Amino acid sequence: LITATNPIYCGQLSETHVFTLKEVPVLTTIAGNEAVGAIKTMTDVRDCKVYSTIKMADGKWWMRENLNYQAGLTFQPDATKPVTVNGTGISAIGSFWCPGADQATSSTLSMCDTWGALYTWECIMSKDGVGAWVEPIASKMYAQTATGNPASVEGRGICPPGWHVPSDKEWGDMLNAVETGTKNHNSAYGWIGTNAGTILKASGFATGTKQSSGFSILAAGSRNNLGTDFLNRGGRGTMAASTCISEIHAWRRAADISIPTITRSEYTRSAGTSLRCIMD
Repeated sequence: LITATNPIYCGQLSETHVFTLKEVPVLTTIAGNEAVGAIKTMTDVRDCKVYSTIKMADGKWWMRENLNYQAGLTFQPDATKPVTVNGTGISAIGSFWCPGADQATSSTLSMCDTWGALYTWECIMSKDGVGAWVEPIASKMYAQTATGNPASVEGRGICPPGWHVPSDKEWGDMLNAVETGTKNHNSAYGWIGTNAGTILKASGFATGTKQSSGFSILAAGSRNNLGTDFLNRGGRGTMAASTCISEIHAWRRAADISIPTITRSEYTRSAGTSLRCIMD
């Protein structure tokens, strides 16, 4: 894969309402034979944010940072307001949170600069986080297409163009590839494997400090699906998958400060979680 030869531009609106249009690389040139562990930068053309990416042992390019896409979405500083797809309360689509301290009920926008944003599963799987919503079929992977139709393939959802939300299987394939112990990340449940968590966590896992190499998981925590508070910032990092289990639950992966493995578990789709995108 190489960077497109035609100029690509992204627009950015400043706090003083000055609109700037600038040419950006979508991804620094990849020769096709990049070694595992190679690091490149990628620019999200929708908002000009630049992300660090890495070629993992599964041969795929993954974001080394949690997504922090906010354009067109509404920041929700209060963790206690109820979330709904259709009805009263905060809309699960078009909303994002910034990780608050463990058990705090509110947060500030600046926390997204350190930890990335937290999104509901519905928001993650909606095109650019605000697209029309179509309820997926239970146990099937869901893709939000430009026309709002479901499809049994990986979906871009809120990820930048050319990238998509990783499926549960894609997570499992990557984790099995980096795991040096028990390679059961595609089938088992709970805290599985042997040392994938140790391998993938950032050295500044608990403080939100990015490192210069590796996958660099951060302990951004989550927003409680009960609508009571934020949880586990500094202690646990949660990352969404596109694969849903039911009308209520979807798969996600998580790393913990005191556990060397990675968990594969279901979570309530109205909870707020982090996202790492994978290249198409």
